[in-house]
Amino acid sequence: MTECAVADAKPLAPVPSHVPADRVVDFDIFNPPGIDDMGVHEAWIKLQQSTPYEVVWTPHNEGHWIAVRGKRVRAMYRDPAHFSSHIIWLPKSEGENYGLVPTRLDPPQHTPFREVLNKAIGITATKAMEPMVRSVAVRIIDALAPQGKCNFTDDYAKQFPVQVFLNLLDLPHEDAAEVKEWIDQMTRPDGSMSMEEVMANVFRYVDPIIEQRLKTPGTDLISIVINNDIDGRPMTRDEMRGLVSLLLVAGLDTVVNVLSFFMEFLARNPGHRRQLVENPALIRKGIEELFRRFPVVAEARMVKEDTECDGVEMKAGDMVCVPTLITGTDDRMNGCPMHVDFNRKGISHVTFGDGPHICAGQHFARLEAIVTLEEWLKRIPEFDIPAGEKISHKSGIVCTVERLPLVWTPRA
Repeated sequence: MTECAVADAKPLAPVPSHVPADRVVDFDIFNPPGIDDMGVHEAWIKLQQSTPYEVVWTPHNEGHWIAVRGKRVRAMYRDPAHFSSHIIWLPKSEGENYGLVPTRLDPPQHTPFREVLNKAIGITATKAMEPMVRSVAVRIIDALAPQGKCNFTDDYAKQFPVQVFLNLLDLPHEDAAEVKEWIDQMTRPDGSMSMEEVMANVFRYVDPIIEQRLKTPGTDLISIVINNDIDGRPMTRDEMRGLVSLLLVAGLDTVVNVLSFFMEFLARNPGHRRQLVENPALIRKGIEELFRRFPVVAEARMVKEDTECDGVEMKAGDMVCVPTLITGTDDRMNGCPMHVDFNRKGISHVTFGDGPHICAGQHFARLEAIVTLEEWLKRIPEFDIPAGEKISHKSGIVCTVERLPLVWTPRA
């Protein structure tokens, strides 16, 4: 069954009495109008430009608010007192079964878990991981370069970050496909598996791993994360499950998807690609501009108590989609936002979130993207999308490029 069929089969929620009629929009975050014709980012920007408001309401996916301006999204991320991370997945009934610590905790309960993650994958730890990350990228690209073609999504984007993270977690690479399937059902559900079933599968997978790493700790990320105290007490098993599962979600999905958007852009824009080929030092700065232009996340927050926002009343328990997906491309945050300028000054975006839950793995994500472009453009400086190929995007909690065929002339 296709995602569209699943979405169409779901009834629309009635409009609550506290939602003004002029705030109601027909927008499904999993299947936004126009995505097949214009692409996922453009479909979301069309919503942003269609309303004078900063917050709108949709009856899709059980009914929820959507923040459609970048500064409003940023403000909600920074305000856990009113916009709680207790549920961050839509629809709400599914999000209630998403129980990963520390993503569903608000400060101050969230803070000690965040300190554990910062120690494991913060900027200092990331610098030490660069040689391993680069060696994985080089091995994959060296194998692809003589072929003259690939499906970048399958042959690189689903290989490189996954292999890197499985190395860091010290998990068998043969497990990747099954675990990735569960995570895809979290972030872009097609109706074949409920969130409860997804979480049961993930926890069943991580439980024996946790048990083994408690008995025989190693130097891997799982051992580093779970062998910590929280406010002077040992972690509970549920807390360990949540942290390990969160590492899997972060490592096996988000970077996988953002890399394909970057490469689709470079394939379509040879002038930009040649800028990076001719001046490799520009890549590290250019990556920030690409993250601004191609964010992929549309998670949510739950209204903690009745509050006024953008001239409307939000009720406790209401859900709000806070899409980083339309922040850096908001013309109120960046001039000419849909244009990529590798020399742009004053870049403003919320691609990695903001506030207490800003992405703990942001430095690692930047490293993976930088290494990919540095090593790919050394070996394959010229590449294109084959004529006649239609590139399809899929929207969700994390958006994706479904398939990205590339061709090039192999070098001697």
